[in-house]
Amino acid sequence: MTISVASEPSAGLPPGPRALLEEALGELQALDPESVSATGLADAIRTVQTWERRLAAFRARLVGEFEARGACLAEGALSPTAWLERELNLTRGEAHAARRAARVSRALPEVAAAFASGELTARQIDQLGHVVDRHGAGAVRQFEPELVSVGRTAPAKELGAVLRRVEHGLDPDRAREAELRRLAGRHLTLTRTGDGMWDVHGMLAPEDGEVLQSALLPLAGPVPQPDGSEDLRLSGERQLDALVELCRRALDRGDLPDLGGDKPHVTLVVDLATLRQESVWGGSSASALWGASLGRDALLRLCCDSSVSTVVSDGLAVGRLDPAALGALRDGQGRLSGLGLPLASGRTIRSVSPAQRRALVMRDGGCVFPACARSPGFSDAHHVVHWAHGGDTELANLASR
Repeated sequence: MTISVASEPSAGLPPGPRALLEEALGELQALDPESVSATGLADAIRTVQTWERRLAAFRARLVGEFEARGACLAEGALSPTAWLERELNLTRGEAHAARRAARVSRALPEVAAAFASGELTARQIDQLGHVVDRHGAGAVRQFEPELVSVGRTAPAKELGAVLRRVEHGLDPDRAREAELRRLAGRHLTLTRTGDGMWDVHGMLAPEDGEVLQSALLPLAGPVPQPDGSEDLRLSGERQLDALVELCRRALDRGDLPDLGGDKPHVTLVVDLATLRQESVWGGSSASALWGASLGRDALLRLCCDSSVSTVVSDGLAVGRLDPAALGALRDGQGRLSGLGLPLASGRTIRSVSPAQRRALVMRDGGCVFPACARSPGFSDAHHVVHWAHGGDTELANLASR
């Protein structure tokens, strides 16, 4: 009679393979990359990448077995995720990714084999893991050969596109809800920093990004300097300059919707002395519509091809000019000292003219309601005494709100 005795599980990796790995890693770490030829470096990078994937696949098998046995409890952790975070110093996201790789390796044998041979990346395994978590391994297994083929041969990003189509076929309603959630994350935020710069942060839908990129590329190429020297701007600088140029061209066309009762444009408020470079003291910089304070160099760049509108004020008073003084300075059309465009329409016209709007921007600087900080771009011109109640359409009876 033969008695079979089950062998006890080994206490970790077998000593033979472990010693070989330690020895091989020691020799590799002692290698000086500068001593390797360019061709040899390329081959070494490819080889190490394959080893890294194969080791990641082996770790996934270990984590899968660790989770299946509930071994984390014996280690004093309530979950495999908590143990991975504590023992391997992983972030919560990295720990979840390790568990997804483990579940994929146990549930999809063809995927596991490709991962173990180094043909699939950890990122691709994680993409598959998300789909398995949402739809179950049984639903994904029917597409396993095709998914492995795409992962092996196509560019890395292609597998994500194929998986989205698979998910849409498995559960169209859920895929549509997921797409709507993705689209709800679109945003664009512009924040003025303490030093006057603007911080831009956003997230675009795929088709929106294609539109923006297509519009920017023709304007974002390197432009030689006037003396023929090369363009020293970095790629990010050229992209930003292209975006600003695109917006400038849209403003110049003049077909954008009105903003605050006037066509949108860059509005600068600057005293005549500064424009003539007669003053360099405090208060001589230009103020823009959205509150930016511009120095002389920026002012000169903007004024080189801009239209200039004259708005006359007393130069000292922050508030409105005295109505009696204004009346003495006006001509028959409401012009101040005969300069610029008419600023008074009396009872003949209810709507505020562009010239009056510009004068309000300079005088009020935005909404005049107490404790309101809305800039001119978010303010409209209103009659203090309503036009229907006999109020005139002139500056003394107009306010920004």
